[in-house]
Amino acid sequence: MRKQQIILFFISMSVLISCQSFYKSEPPVEIDIQKVVGGQWEAKAMIKNRVSGEAHVVNLDVLAKKPQNMRMEVTTSLGAALASIAMKENNIECLLPKQKKFFYGSVSEKSIYAALKIKVDPRILSAAFFETSYPEWDCQADDGFLSFCKTPEGVELEWEREEEQSKRIVILGQDFEVQIQIKKFIERSDFPETVWKVKVPSGFKQIKL
Repeated sequence: MRKQQIILFFISMSVLISCQSFYKSEPPVEIDIQKVVGGQWEAKAMIKNRVSGEAHVVNLDVLAKKPQNMRMEVTTSLGAALASIAMKENNIECLLPKQKKFFYGSVSEKSIYAALKIKVDPRILSAAFFETSYPEWDCQADDGFLSFCKTPEGVELEWEREEEQSKRIVILGQDFEVQIQIKKFIERSDFPETVWKVKVPSGFKQIKL
């Protein structure tokens, strides 16, 4: 058991370290996120099950490029790797180092349930970070910036902003609530194609969604 724990620890750290090379450290700049093509976000998220009342807090390191490419590293408050999620157009991959599982398939509301324990289309998360919407959403704007949207499925998004940049995003579903606090944003779009693919270590169980 001790040996397995050590192996899992090093697998988690290797996944986290390999992904950190994609991220840049630059001073934050206040910009209109709705107008950018791509970006990098550092955030903290509280994810709550509205039925059971259970909640947990995770760190999110997000890379995204329009229209809907996204890479998300999910870690604990202490920095331990929980999940690596990569979405390219309508395909998604999700690696869970601790469980030694790799999920892949088409994007849907079930795509990231194994990672975040919520049923939400990851394209909604991408839109939330870019502060954009889809034509079929019912939205409201304040001074030219989105303040609230509701999807046809009933998922609600709310942006609370300071100056031009949103600092807090609330996503509310029938049985879940996600509160995302943005800590830093950097505009960038120079992502290598490898960002949108998850590297799968040997021995991981592969599960098609």
